[in-house]
Amino acid sequence: MARLVRFLAATAAACITASAQAAEDRWTFDFGQGVAEYAVGSFAPGGNHLALSCAEAGVRPGSASVSVVRAGFTPAKPTDATFVTDRGKVTLRLDAQGRADFASGAAAPKFRTLWRHLASARSLRVAYGPGEPMQFPTSGAAKLLGTSVCPKQLAQ
Repeated sequence: MARLVRFLAATAAACITASAQAAEDRWTFDFGQGVAEYAVGSFAPGGNHLALSCAEAGVRPGSASVSVVRAGFTPAKPTDATFVTDRGKVTLRLDAQGRADFASGAAAPKFRTLWRHLASARSLRVAYGPGEPMQFPTSGAAKLLGTSVCPKQLAQ
């Protein structure tokens, strides 16, 4: 349990760092506490954002996660999020905090598929919570994500 708490604390620290740097109109990258985070959207209060994280060190090296925040929506229980691109769609079950965690990013088929779709997408909509799907830009995604899923994890 203590290991899980340390992992979550490290992930939160990485998210806070990324939130200060994320740009709403393009994908950004940040690295902190052994976690690589690829994000798009607004991390400001009342904003929508999407983040893919790859833990390269720390308590759970090799793990990966997807995090989605929709302004004004706090699910009471795990809820599906559907990511729709011009390359295809992927549905993930997110927990009540809007996260899907994978013990291994390299071994999680839905995480790998989502990564590859985003890396070559020209459009991105995320259906999560009430209302119309959220739209996110794809500008910068191809350059940041590349063709390898969690590339530094695979290089180790």
